[in-house]
Amino acid sequence: MSSETGPNAKAPRIIKQAELVSGSYFIGQREGHAPDLGALERAESIRLRAETEAHCREMLMQAEQQAEAVMSEARTEAVRLLNEAQQRVQQLEAQARAEGLARGEAEGQAKLQSALAQFQAVMLAAHADRARLLAGSEAEVVRMVLQIVRKILKIEPIINEQVLIRVCRDALERLGQRVDVMIHVHPEDVELLHFGLSQLQDLALEIVIEADDRVEPGGCRIESRAAEIDARLSTQFDAVARSFLAVAEGSENPLE
Repeated sequence: MSSETGPNAKAPRIIKQAELVSGSYFIGQREGHAPDLGALERAESIRLRAETEAHCREMLMQAEQQAEAVMSEARTEAVRLLNEAQQRVQQLEAQARAEGLARGEAEGQAKLQSALAQFQAVMLAAHADRARLLAGSEAEVVRMVLQIVRKILKIEPIINEQVLIRVCRDALERLGQRVDVMIHVHPEDVELLHFGLSQLQDLALEIVIEADDRVEPGGCRIESRAAEIDARLSTQFDAVARSFLAVAEGSENPLE
């Protein structure tokens, strides 16, 4: 086999080893095998609720057991004091018969009154301890439930157009006057609010919608020249949480 030479001869092809380019590559999952994020979130929410209910029941049961133990101990102590008082009275009565019935009866009555006063003090202290234990447990349960609710709200934001419109409408009504306003909402809620804008026009002269990622989905913050209304979900939740905790802890002013 002869090789070509001269000007018409083809230059030999030289194939160099291909260089691998470093970088990140994404290999997508086959269609139909993508994880169901909604189902995972719902399952996590159900698990959190179940854990909360179980924990609450356990804490309340422990508080009841502790309170019952305090009451039982108080009853035992009260019975002991009464028995001692009765024995003392019997001794005094026997002594009184020797020294004079009138004087012995008076002293016996005084000792009995003292024993009864001690009994009442023990029972009052037991009731106070029981109330304190139950009140402390109630406040702790409320804190734990509020924590779980906050987590669930982050996992399952039930937001639609009507929910968003209602939140914005309530905030505008709190403003109390028809003025030019700017409504700050989460970027994902801007389009929802545009669709329902006609339902708010009776509450403001002009409405400007501003995307603000500092506002959680479903909430809003409204600005006017004279005032500002913070209707973010986190702000509203914190106000409700403070109120619940104040009631659980026995505060006279739960909204402070």
